[in-house]
Amino acid sequence: MPNPPRLLIALALALALGAPLRADDVDAGAYLAARVAEAGNDFRSATAWYGRAILSDPGNARLLEGAILAELGTGDLPLAIEAAEVLELYQWGESPPETGALADELADVTLYLLQLASISGVDLESAVLAKLDRNYSRAW
Repeated sequence: MPNPPRLLIALALALALGAPLRADDVDAGAYLAARVAEAGNDFRSATAWYGRAILSDPGNARLLEGAILAELGTGDLPLAIEAAEVLELYQWGESPPETGALADELADVTLYLLQLASISGVDLESAVLAKLDRNYSRAW
């Protein structure tokens, strides 16, 4: 078979990536970039790309799991633990988690990030605004 059909190539790629995702559910480019970064052990980049993909589908357990593993790869165990607690809310249910429980876990993640920024001397508001400006001007 000199030229395998595109469907066969796509199926092989999907199986190789092991990703139960549909392109209309998630930012596929960000997800694939995260997987490539993971494969190259570039966990900082993988974390950032998973973060972008999660914005398009925050309840996707596969994306949350990938983000947690990438955080573990960077050595940021406390943040990975907090993110895992958010994932736990989605893990067993078919429906979105109860809003109060999700709010509590997201607050934990936010408090950890605020503490990390404070300890590191990072002006988080300025950093977020600068990052939004850079992302807005990026060619995705």
